[in-house]
Amino acid sequence: MIAGEDEPESRPIGIRGQRHLRYLNQHHKVLYSELLISGKLNDYLADLNEQAEDMFSRLVKQLAEKEGVTEAIKAENQMLWV
Repeated sequence: MIAGEDEPESRPIGIRGQRHLRYLNQHHKVLYSELLISGKLNDYLADLNEQAEDMFSRLVKQLAEKEGVTEAIKAENQMLWV
């Protein structure tokens, strides 16, 4: 038997997931404990991190469209782009 064979694949938790983990641990200890005991904490944090990353990407794209920022401006006039 290979070590770790029975363990489920764990998904990576990014910075936003780590920050939410700290928030849960400090302010919502009951929810933190329930997720930890049930074994759902890692999936919960990974899902939350993915949602936050998606939202961030969507917001950056919307802001770039609103401000008229394009790759052409970035290539032509870097100071204007900044």
